[in-house]
Amino acid sequence: MRLKIILIVGIVILPFQFSFAQEGRKLKEPLTVNGDKVEYIPDKNIMIAEGNVEVVYEGMFLYADKLTVWMDKNEALAEGNVKLIRDGATFYGDKVSYYFKENKGKIISPRFEKYGPWYGKGLEAEEYEKGKYFLKKAYITTCDLEKPHYRFQAKSVKVIPGEKIIARNVVFYIKDTPVFYLPYFSRSLKDRKMPFMLIPGRNDDWGWYLLTNYRYYLNKDNFGRLKLDYREKKGWAYGFDHRYNFLGHGLAKVYYMNEKNSELAENDRYRISFRHSWQPDIYTSVFAELNKLSDADFLKDYFYEEDYERDYQPSTYLYVLRQFPLFTFSFNLKGRVNKFYTETQRLPEIGLDFNDLRIKDSNFYYNSSFYLANLSNKNANSDIDDDVWRIDTYNEISHVKKYFGFLNFSPYIGVRETFYSKNELGEEHKIRGALYTGFDASVKFYKIFYPQSGRFLFSPATAVRHTIRPVFNYSYITEPTISKNLLMQFDDIDAIERKSRLKISLENLWETKYQEDDKGRKRELLRLILSAIYDFRIEGGSRWQTAEVEMEYTPLDWLKFESDIEYELKPGHINTANFDLLIEKKRWQLGLGQRYEQDTSSQLTTEFRYKINSKWSTRVYQRHDFQDMGPERQEFSIYRDLHCWLAEFTFVNNRLDGNKEFFIIFTLKAFPSYPFKFSQSYHPPH
Repeated sequence: MRLKIILIVGIVILPFQFSFAQEGRKLKEPLTVNGDKVEYIPDKNIMIAEGNVEVVYEGMFLYADKLTVWMDKNEALAEGNVKLIRDGATFYGDKVSYYFKENKGKIISPRFEKYGPWYGKGLEAEEYEKGKYFLKKAYITTCDLEKPHYRFQAKSVKVIPGEKIIARNVVFYIKDTPVFYLPYFSRSLKDRKMPFMLIPGRNDDWGWYLLTNYRYYLNKDNFGRLKLDYREKKGWAYGFDHRYNFLGHGLAKVYYMNEKNSELAENDRYRISFRHSWQPDIYTSVFAELNKLSDADFLKDYFYEEDYERDYQPSTYLYVLRQFPLFTFSFNLKGRVNKFYTETQRLPEIGLDFNDLRIKDSNFYYNSSFYLANLSNKNANSDIDDDVWRIDTYNEISHVKKYFGFLNFSPYIGVRETFYSKNELGEEHKIRGALYTGFDASVKFYKIFYPQSGRFLFSPATAVRHTIRPVFNYSYITEPTISKNLLMQFDDIDAIERKSRLKISLENLWETKYQEDDKGRKRELLRLILSAIYDFRIEGGSRWQTAEVEMEYTPLDWLKFESDIEYELKPGHINTANFDLLIEKKRWQLGLGQRYEQDTSSQLTTEFRYKINSKWSTRVYQRHDFQDMGPERQEFSIYRDLHCWLAEFTFVNNRLDGNKEFFIIFTLKAFPSYPFKFSQSYHPPH
């Protein structure tokens, strides 16, 4: 039956094209119409198609229950379950008027689905430029319901498929309740971050608060977020984070508040930060960062989880790196802009790092480095500082060879010479020298075996490969010609002292193969590294210093364990010990992390998540300090799935400062990433 219709349509199209040729308005390409029933009315020059109608013309596909084509006008009207596909855009509607000469259409009651995460519906839509659509009295939402839980109702919406959505005169509705107004709203269809956020809460330091965040999108090279926050005890604050792509890419952050009830001398508290990276060519990289703060506690008070924990003392610098065939050139300009920080300035530091150069066709290699630096230690809130010009050179010759087909042995010898414009005593033009030597040696063995039980160390295994790699590292530094006690200390170069040290390591790796779902799979089951350090002729005699154990164990896809321990052999105590256990099941997850440091801290971090059902889930987090014998921080969270939203209620008990807090966060499920960070979480090992 369908083949008959196609033949009929083929006959109809001939006079259709001929009539256009007669009037000088012939279409650029043939028009193809398919349908269950196609009828041509010659005296009216009209074609009518009904039932599963399909129209194809110049990359446009139009589907409907009924189609009427006025051939002398080059116009068509599609009615009933209309679907229009063009230039990657798909629209649905009640009716579509299409003008073949302009290759444009007008859609009545248009709607679209899954433009990125967005759905939309309007009164009328038309293509105002090729591949760009204009909707009147429309709304957009990420909710897929016929009556969405929320929507951005706009006077007009522009849709550029694959790129962005722009709306003007926007009112945000939850159900039928208007919440706020935006004159302009623009979103990249590739952006998966929350377009806006409102977070109400309360804690002891701020009182009641409301944090707001609105993401704006100007174009693919300029976008960011605006902040307007209110804290009952602190007052209003505002700022922005702007990302841009110009001569590389960068991020500018500004945040300001006139803090009421401030204990500081100045009520004005702020941050101005700027980060930029640029790669003008494949050999050159430029990095720059500026961080200006009103006081030392600003990040701690207002951006603790977001910034302070990551970098509590941000620096300001300009760093340029240029690679050449034989060496790498670096230029570092680092200064202090916050007088309340103690920092080392490098104004400037210029470096040359030469690559390993093979000496003719031998197994000998030469490498060297040269650094010139103007250094000064700037002390916090003081005009007293240490400054010196330093020139540091290091030259090394090494030999790389495999002996007997299995033993890798690489000895080296090097010389470091460092010029100081003055020393700690003020004596000028001092040169310190030191000789370096040592070797690296390693060998690798492996064995493959096949467990009869099909399991090995509680993990499925049809074959196991065990690799053993003993490693020996010996390093020797002669007594420097100038003691480190007579030099101003800026970094590790100034702290060089005599060393004669041997490190012995035994690396073990067990890898397994097994079958799962009729597919062969591999797993790095267990990595175990045992090492020890022996110091020769140190104060008090030669002796073993420390022993270390590192382990990574992954017996199942949902289970992982890691640990590392450093043990001081004399007097015999543990320096550091870290343990991590991660269990990730379908309905629940558990993370345990133990952190121990001799005479400093001993903490256990736990996080437990449980999915009660498809709507409800919970989370409990606790950081316990064994030295203080009590919890440092506790968090209790409840999550509720609201179809297109995810609601979170969290209560925080911070024992360190006695602060108690709760906050509520509503996130759109289509945008799982949001800009605020309030809660702590267990971070699994990497």
